[in-house]
Amino acid sequence: MKAFKGIMWALLISAMFWAALMFGIASVCHEVDMREEKVKHRRAYNQWLCDRALNEHITQREWTR
Repeated sequence: MKAFKGIMWALLISAMFWAALMFGIASVCHEVDMREEKVKHRRAYNQWLCDRALNEHITQREWTR
């Protein structure tokens, strides 16, 4: 019976370790996806700022002729 209890505890601890490992991997994957989305949105915002600044510059040149 003691051997059976020991094996069950080892299996339980092993299962808990694997569950924690899988949840950790899932959270890291989610973090990477979230950061990729953030970078994509930031890239679009920076492109919009550059386009706006270029348009302001071109408009300013046209009005000062």
